[in-house]
Amino acid sequence: MIHKADEYEILTAGINVDILANQQHMGEDFAKRRIERKSEVYRSTDTNLDLFVCYADNKPIGNCELLHNDNIVKIEDFDILTDYQRKGYGTQFLKFLLEEAHKYGSEIAYLVTDQEDSAKEMYTKCGFSKVGENTFICLISNNNAIIWLPINNHSHHLLSKHNKKITSYEVILSLLTKSTV
Repeated sequence: MIHKADEYEILTAGINVDILANQQHMGEDFAKRRIERKSEVYRSTDTNLDLFVCYADNKPIGNCELLHNDNIVKIEDFDILTDYQRKGYGTQFLKFLLEEAHKYGSEIAYLVTDQEDSAKEMYTKCGFSKVGENTFICLISNNNAIIWLPINNHSHHLLSKHNKKITSYEVILSLLTKSTV
């Protein structure tokens, strides 16, 4: 079962799932602060950003944002809790989101993944295709400011001089036709 987080109870469930899904790689404190900031946008009636929560046996197990603008939808922060992955919940959730995108009148849905994203096979199964890739270096200053720079011929010298993390992001696109929804 999937619900739009337009009621307090559903929004709270979505917030809790987001913290559980992200605290390991972000740290619990940052995960909480991040979703609390975002939840202010979800509560607004004047926004094109919607949060959806996925349930299994009345327990919230996943969440995802749908950002809609004109005829394009971005699927963002797609999370299914680890114990529920590879059991069909993610596929069901993604298909639901594509149906919602179609209801918004969107012709294109896209999402951005990173190298560690384990759901790429599911995205392909749901009609998405890779359309591009970009590699960035993440520079973290002494005061924890984060700077993302694309890697190109001129940035190779940065690798030895700064605290860094190199990440490749893929843009994955689905054209919303009757066959994909």
